[in-house]
Amino acid sequence: MISGLDRLVSSMAPGGLVVDLGTFLIAAKRDQKKALQKAGVDMLDCAVSGNQRYINARSAALFVGGEARDYQRYAAAPAAITDYVTHVGEFGAGTTLKLLASLLVPIQTLAAAEAFALASRPGISLQTVFDAIQGSQVSSAMFETRGAMMVSGDYRGGDITLQGYCRNVAKTMELASELGGHYPLLSAMERCFRNAIEAGYGQTEPSGIIEFLLKDRSLMPDGTSS
Repeated sequence: MISGLDRLVSSMAPGGLVVDLGTFLIAAKRDQKKALQKAGVDMLDCAVSGNQRYINARSAALFVGGEARDYQRYAAAPAAITDYVTHVGEFGAGTTLKLLASLLVPIQTLAAAEAFALASRPGISLQTVFDAIQGSQVSSAMFETRGAMMVSGDYRGGDITLQGYCRNVAKTMELASELGGHYPLLSAMERCFRNAIEAGYGQTEPSGIIEFLLKDRSLMPDGTSS
């Protein structure tokens, strides 16, 4: 949310533009946009997907929602952050795309962890699984980034915890509830992550979900005994 919105509005000249990079409720962003428009100031909804590592490498994704003319006028601003900038539609669409990324990223992270956990049962090493899959058609950027962390057991490379992940997932679930539909992977992933947090893994980097799957084998995703 914009802190001190009234002071911001009073300090800006008509024709100015606010680029909002936060992930907040779309309704709240629209309220702020209306307040800015009364002063002749436009606003773009620019949601960032990616942690500090991806931002430093200019590979984070930035989803821009708002009027096309505003985006075209100020395209250099988001382009200064990352090489992956997409104008995705009307105001609010940027935040929606960020929440969709908050569905894809943890599901892919959990899928990699499950693959490693399953491979460990017949005694295949995590390193062997990683070496066999990386670079192949079944690999992904998420598998290769977080899979490497799972293999090494070093989860210090990220800037978000499993607990923080779940806060983002909760926003995605709110959007899913608002829009309707059935999203079984989203629901199953959220339950598994919540169970891991309850088991004491909340402060680990999200790739640390592998530790929950390896060490707490007696727990099913719904928390019942296997």
